[in-house]
Amino acid sequence: MLLASSATYCPLVVSNRYSQPSLTIRDGSGHTLMRGSSERHMAETYLTVEEIARRFGVNVTTIYRLAKQRKLPAFKVGRQWRFSEARIEAWVEDHERSS
Repeated sequence: MLLASSATYCPLVVSNRYSQPSLTIRDGSGHTLMRGSSERHMAETYLTVEEIARRFGVNVTTIYRLAKQRKLPAFKVGRQWRFSEARIEAWVEDHERSS
C-alpha cells in the first residue's frame, strides 16, 4: 500500500505494539500489509535472504546454504527464498534453549 505525498510515493508503516488491538501495516521489505489482534486475521511477515543475513550478522551465502540444507525454516517462491518471521523467531528460541 502506498500513500501519495505530492508527486512522490512512500511506503506506509503503522505499528502499535503495546496496546490492544495490535496493528501493523507494512510494505516494502517488511512485507506485512495488515496485522490485527485476532490470530486468524493476522498477515504473516516474510523476510528475504538479505534481511535474515543482516539480522544474524552473517553473509547471504551462509543463509542460502542453511536454507538449502533445511537447517533454517524457509521456502522458495519461484527462485527466491522466503522466511516466516514467526518461524525464524521460534527457531532462534529453540536453538538458544538447546545450546
